[in-house]
Amino acid sequence: MEVAVVNAYNLTPRELEAARIAAEGLSNRQVAEQMQISEGTVKQYLYHVYDKVGVWNRDQLRYKVESLK
Repeated sequence: MEVAVVNAYNLTPRELEAARIAAEGLSNRQVAEQMQISEGTVKQYLYHVYDKVGVWNRDQLRYKVESLK
């Protein structure tokens, strides 16, 4: 699944990781803690992910991630 998502949307490995965690319903702070990065970095990753994937929120992101499995 990961390779397909990266290739389909040109996501970096870290963007993909942030997207997968966020799609589970975790907050930016929780994603940051799990990835051991700042909350600001998570926000930047998700900003890029939403733009590349063509979604506006986590619910839409969750749907996209699920549809690619």
